[in-house]
Amino acid sequence: MRVPDSSAPSLAGSLLVANSSLLDPNFRRTVVAMASHDAEGAMGFVINRPTGQLLAEIAPDVEPLKSLGHVPVFSGGPVGTDQILIAALRIASNQHGVPVFLPALRESPEALAQLDGYPGISVRAFVGYAGWTGGQVEKEIGENSWIIAPPGAELLDAEQCADAWRTVLLSLGPYYRILAQAPDDIYRN
Repeated sequence: MRVPDSSAPSLAGSLLVANSSLLDPNFRRTVVAMASHDAEGAMGFVINRPTGQLLAEIAPDVEPLKSLGHVPVFSGGPVGTDQILIAALRIASNQHGVPVFLPALRESPEALAQLDGYPGISVRAFVGYAGWTGGQVEKEIGENSWIIAPPGAELLDAEQCADAWRTVLLSLGPYYRILAQAPDDIYRN
């Protein structure tokens, strides 16, 4: 068993793309935008599971959220499904020029509403999130459950995100193109 490397760089800002061998229904064919990652654990949002609802439909009476009623809602992951988290996603470059997602979570709803509509920013609501304890995500990566990928600007379009798993894999090269084009159930091929 491989021991997770606590000196490894943070995955915050990266995408975790479920390998086709990951059969857990919570993460099958998902893309997770990593919001935070350190020795204590990791947190992210599944960005390719839209619910088809707007925030106004699931929280119509929550006064502070009314200015964000038009924001699309996604199933963010299996943890905290009794919570609604709102994130303003944007893509920037880290010090090495690699694209990274930068979710703003601690902003007030009013501040997030003002960010919505700016070029290069996508405000979304998530029911739940993806969470890992310290070393857990590193172990899963070591088991080949996840592929680490940089985000692309097309992921800021909430309407295109339902197909993000395939889109990201297609961008990673020939081997991953084969995975992206495999049927969901290989036994029905």
